[in-house]
Amino acid sequence: MQMRFRIGLVLSAAVATTMMIAGTAASDTQVRIASTVTLAKPNPFHGHVSASKRACEVNRLVRVIEKKPGQNKLVGSTHTNRNGRWSIPTTRPKGDYRARVKRRRKHISGGGGLTFVCTADHSATRHF
Repeated sequence: MQMRFRIGLVLSAAVATTMMIAGTAASDTQVRIASTVTLAKPNPFHGHVSASKRACEVNRLVRVIEKKPGQNKLVGSTHTNRNGRWSIPTTRPKGDYRARVKRRRKHISGGGGLTFVCTADHSATRHF
């Protein structure tokens, strides 16, 4: 009799845990949005972040990296404006540069548990 009680208790706990996990997964929907960062052709310290959803373009942290043999150097970082554009005020040294944005999760308020997962990206390395 005690063995049946234990088996029933374990099965009940397993069913309850499964229902809680399923309920959480159903209430929070994640949508993956591809993001692209670019460097402007005439200047390595200007560019744009584009995505199919505005939430993945606005206020993204952009880092500009100078490619050097052995170790890369962070030149500067900034956030995109409301149009997805960014610029870093600095002198214009010669060299090889690329821009980078990290992955970001953005919860959409009023979206019923909708979360955008904005992908990371880096631009092609360009010589200036």
